[in-house]
Amino acid sequence: MQGILGKLSVLTTSGELLKKLRSHIVRFASMCRSSPEFLQCIEKITLSMLESWKDQLQVLFHEEARKFMFTLTLKQVLSIEPEEPRALKILQDFMTFIHGFLSIPLNVPWTACAKAVKARK
Repeated sequence: MQGILGKLSVLTTSGELLKKLRSHIVRFASMCRSSPEFLQCIEKITLSMLESWKDQLQVLFHEEARKFMFTLTLKQVLSIEPEEPRALKILQDFMTFIHGFLSIPLNVPWTACAKAVKARK
């Protein structure tokens, strides 16, 4: 798992390093959460997604939730608009990473695990 997540993942660390990572995460989340720009960004993304559902007969919640969180992360953490070409590349790498994370941890070139380790880099 550490090969996919990395040495500094909250899921694979412990002790003092984990405390430091958690404090950084909480501080970052607190700064973003209280920002009016953050709330405006959430509102803009939400309205855009609701508008895109208008003509659909069915909406898959897990897919839409993933899109929402991915778009929000792109904008707030990476300052990338979802329409940019590099956003698509990041999404593809992220999906490869997720498939590898959920696979059998066999690090052989053609496996999902190996592809996830490569996508992480």
